[in-house]
Formats: sequence, structure tokens, C-alpha cells
Amino acid sequence: MDQDKHLHIVSFDVPYPPNYGGIIDVFYRLKALSEQGVKIILHIVSHHHHRPAELHSYCEKVYYYPRKSAFFSFFSGVPLIVKSRGIKELQKNLERDNYPVLFEGIHTTFPLYKGFKHNTSKKIIRMHNIEPNYYLGLAKSDRNYLKKLFFYSEFVKLSHYDTICEKADAIFPISTYETDYYKKHFPRLQVQYLPPFHENTEVTDLSDTKGNFALYHGDLSISDNIRSAVFLVDIFKNTDYPLVIAGNKLPKFLLQKITQSQNVTYVNLKNNREKLEKLFQNAQMNL
Repeated sequence: MDQDKHLHIVSFDVPYPPNYGGIIDVFYRLKALSEQGVKIILHIVSHHHHRPAELHSYCEKVYYYPRKSAFFSFFSGVPLIVKSRGIKELQKNLERDNYPVLFEGIHTTFPLYKGFKHNTSKKIIRMHNIEPNYYLGLAKSDRNYLKKLFFYSEFVKLSHYDTICEKADAIFPISTYETDYYKKHFPRLQVQYLPPFHENTEVTDLSDTKGNFALYHGDLSISDNIRSAVFLVDIFKNTDYPLVIAGNKLPKFLLQKITQSQNVTYVNLKNNREKLEKLFQNAQMNL
């Protein structure tokens, strides 16, 4: 296979099962690239220990690296989400050849920060967020003061670290808003809007049926999503219309709030993609 058919992809988490926003985008992108004949060398830096066999169906090689301790990373000037993924073995593996590298999120760009000695091929960043803005939002949303402090610290660090983009050859933002932002801040870079990847390839006509509940689905360990869920519970508890909140995990106070509301229920989606699909199909509204 020609060199231009090989690609390193560095993922911020294990991209299987694809059961939340960012990882859905990562998994279906590597699947689509594989179907186009690209030989993918996947690098995963994560706290999770599972190693799904499904990834080998789309990747030539899969490497796993444990994230570093958050305690030592916290005191670095580099954002913790980046520093904790700064693994020497990852850097060595990326420099073994001259294949292009796709960094999934600014989280995985520590090799760019350190600098490449041997791999001179293209370096591309897939932007899942404008991360400084995202962490500032988390700092405003979270109820825990220690978490607020951490999120604000990450916001400050990310605001400075964002210049790492200048070391890349291209940026692929996930939305038009973010595309405009990066074109304005990095005019000399190639910035190309790349919509999110997902599994849907056809439309299922459900026009002859009507759902009987509203659905809110998200990663309920994230402050912004928790805040949204609390807002929705407060709205729906004063109506007769049922609300289903679905996710992998959620804080106890939110579960208690849901339990106390007669027409609001919680569905745990841990490793259950089929359950989420049924919720999508049967809901009248997806919030």
C-alpha cells in the first residue's frame, strides 16, 4: 500500500462502543476511512482498560497507552487534558515512519507540542470544540467549587495552548461556527469544515406513528449536560408530558431529582447502543 494510504489516528478515548458524541464521530470516521482503503494505525490514550476486538476490523494496528496521573499533570503549564496524554511511547511510535497523523481533538496534540524529529508528513487536528470556551462554560456550570477551580485552570491554560494549532498543517472543525473561529485566528492554516461522522446512511419513515415521550440524551458526567438535565426536569415536572433522560451515569442529586418527578424517568445506556436506538425511534421529541 502506498504511503498516502496509511494514516496514524490518535484518539482521546477508546472509540468503541460509539455511545457518546465525540467517540461516535471518531469511530465512524475511522470506519469510513477504512472502507476507502486507508490503512489506519490507531493510537488510544485512555483511563479505560477494555480493548474491543471490533477495532481490528478497521485498523491495521491498534496501540493502547494509559493516561498519566492527573495529580502531576495539574501543576504543568500545559492543560491537563493534553499533558495526561503525553506518552513517550506514543511519540516514538508516531516517528517510526513518515505517515500523516490525525489528532482527534486538541487533547491528543502533545506530540505536536514536543515536536517531531523524524516524521515530516502532514499533521491534522480534528477540532471537536473550541476547548477554552468549552472549559469556561464548564467552570460556570459546575456546582462543585474544586471542579470549578480545575475547569477555570484548564480554560486559562487552553487559552494559551491554543497556539499549538500553528504547528499543524490543517484543522478540521466539527461545525461552521468553529470553522469561522479558526479561520479568523489562524489565517495561514488550511481550515476545512468537516461535519460529524455517524452511522446513519438512510432515513426510516416513521410518519405513520407518534411517540409518547420527550428524550434528552447525553454524557451526564459533564457539568453542562447535568445543568441542562436539571433545567428540563424542572420544566417537565410541571407538565403531563413524559420525559426520558438517558445516559451512562449521572450524579446522585440528579437521580434523586428525577425519582421525585412522576413523569420523568432515567434510562441507563451503559454499553447498550440498541437501547438508545429504540429511544430515538419511539420519542416524539429529541431535546
